[in-house]
Amino acid sequence: MNLVFFIGALGRGGMERQMCILMDELVRRGHNIRLITFLPLEDAYQYDQRIKRLKFDGKSKFSTFINLFRFFHSKKGKCDAIVAFGRLSSEVGILANLFHNYKIIVGERNYTEDFTIRDRFIFSLFRYTDGIVTNCHAQQVLIAKEYPQYKSKLSCIINYTDTSSFSPKQQIVYNDDFTIGVFARLHPQKNCLRFIEAISKLRHEYGSNKIKIKWFGATSSGIERAYKIEVEQSVKRHSLEDIFMLLPATDKVRDEICGCDAICLPSIFEGFSNSVSEAISCGKIVLASDVSDNHVMVENGVNGYLFDPLDVDSMCHAIARCLSLTADDRKLMEERSRQKALELFNLKKFGDEYENIINEVVNELL
Repeated sequence: MNLVFFIGALGRGGMERQMCILMDELVRRGHNIRLITFLPLEDAYQYDQRIKRLKFDGKSKFSTFINLFRFFHSKKGKCDAIVAFGRLSSEVGILANLFHNYKIIVGERNYTEDFTIRDRFIFSLFRYTDGIVTNCHAQQVLIAKEYPQYKSKLSCIINYTDTSSFSPKQQIVYNDDFTIGVFARLHPQKNCLRFIEAISKLRHEYGSNKIKIKWFGATSSGIERAYKIEVEQSVKRHSLEDIFMLLPATDKVRDEICGCDAICLPSIFEGFSNSVSEAISCGKIVLASDVSDNHVMVENGVNGYLFDPLDVDSMCHAIARCLSLTADDRKLMEERSRQKALELFNLKKFGDEYENIINEVVNELL
């Protein structure tokens, strides 16, 4: 089939990585794929050279949209289906495809905590889609409840994680120091301020002086810049400067995960977390908020601990339980994490599920 994949840009993010993985897999299966981007950002990911790349980053948002609209209404834009990832891409793709009616599948890549006016507008546009794919079951259930008219075109395909690239170290040495890694941007959604309170409480009430925190994802742009300042002030106020490190995002994610004793994701809400999926693939104990689909990857007391992200005591207790594990218990939980990853993540299954949806959507035209 002739498919157009549509996304704002191939910036650094889980959504973009998932799209590249899917495109490469479908190209290997013989499909012809064009990738369209419309934001003037540099690529953070590579993709199969057989994929034809088209950029529509014009001088203004209006001119960019007009060029996209004209493209889909020209012979060059002819395709069997459009696959869009993310809210902005879905919105732009749907509007650019209006009056031509190519089959279009949109990908919901997060969990909707609160429906804003903009969310409602974008969801209203989904009436013009032929398929809606969420990457977490919680979002699928939410959309079906809020928009029952979309049930027939709703499906869920969880993210794929390459368990060969994300794999455990061959030999693990358990030291007295216990390092917890967090891989998330500094944003209120990620709940860093409560996490700092939990670490402070843990240090004072449980006497945990051997703990170290490495938070990868600090940035200095937009809303995250202001939040970073607030986080830095909180670290200082709780006298945690010696154990709490705020670090930029890293390209060596697997190495950094393997260098930690456990991985934490304290988000208030989440879609399907790549941070957690990569952690269990590396055979790590995971401490995660009990939201969305985290329980799919983290079984409480089996390969990690779940907690209420709005309750500092709950978070603190989960971390304390992890710190109290013996070396044998830790090894067993790590093995369970790796086994769970091998059961969940399969590239053939990932490709099959998307290919089946695309086939169903395209064949409806026949």
